[in-house]
Amino acid sequence: MIKEHWDNLVEKHNGEFLQSWEWGEFQESLGRQVIRFFDKELGLGQIVVSRIPFGLAKAYIPRGPIFFDIKPAELVNKIIELLPPNVVFCSLEPTQFVPGIAFDVRQAKQPIQTAILNLSESEEELLAAMHSKTRYSIRIGLKSDLMFSEINADEFYKLLSATAHRQKFRTYPKEYFVKLEQTINKSHLKFLGVFKDTRLVAAGVFYTFGSTATYLHGGSDYQHRALMGPHLLHWGAIKLFKSIGCGYYDFWGIDKEKWPGITRFKMGFGGEVKKYPGAYVKILKPWWYRLYRLVKK
Repeated sequence: MIKEHWDNLVEKHNGEFLQSWEWGEFQESLGRQVIRFFDKELGLGQIVVSRIPFGLAKAYIPRGPIFFDIKPAELVNKIIELLPPNVVFCSLEPTQFVPGIAFDVRQAKQPIQTAILNLSESEEELLAAMHSKTRYSIRIGLKSDLMFSEINADEFYKLLSATAHRQKFRTYPKEYFVKLEQTINKSHLKFLGVFKDTRLVAAGVFYTFGSTATYLHGGSDYQHRALMGPHLLHWGAIKLFKSIGCGYYDFWGIDKEKWPGITRFKMGFGGEVKKYPGAYVKILKPWWYRLYRLVKK
């Protein structure tokens, strides 16, 4: 199957960017094996196979597989048959609940909830639907003469790493973002930032697929937090993606218990909550799987 046909099918069946052909190419650039399965009646799935110790591997289908009909078990079994013999387990994270499959939200790698903003409304309507504090913060950013523009992976990573150090969270290494910039077409990937004079005060990575623009990663400058750079970053991104024809803006991950502050920030823009079922894990080598889980803990 060719790239365009694959992406058309993913988009037609409401699939997301993690199942796009180009995202698979990015995974390959990181040294992972990518297997694409397609059955015109059952569905499709892009499988990412990663190495783990002892010459073994794990398989992962992010936001997939994509089911065309009501025979999920048959599709899953056919996908499992394609996997290399050293795969210990395969994690599936489809976008919808599937009858007959038990999901576990604790094992999900991707967020199980996100906030989606409909961009079909006018800018005035979008602002009116926001929380009053969000509108106020955007106005502060505008009055602070912040400049919104595209940046590169190096500029983004410097701010992200400083943010990760300050907030004590782990992030991908610089190579990840450089590969992302090198692999993904510039029409689909954007590094965007907000500057105060020459200082980058907020930045984010955004991916467009089909009619949706998705916010993937972000960082901000604590010293200039009063300028409300993150609010202006998202407002600038929303206007940009709306202007190029995107219908939806995905804030990519909310959780009131795990990330209360981030969730309040994202929901302040007025989006609707979308839920995912979690992960279904097919264990192929039980003993090795138990050892893998033990080491992970």
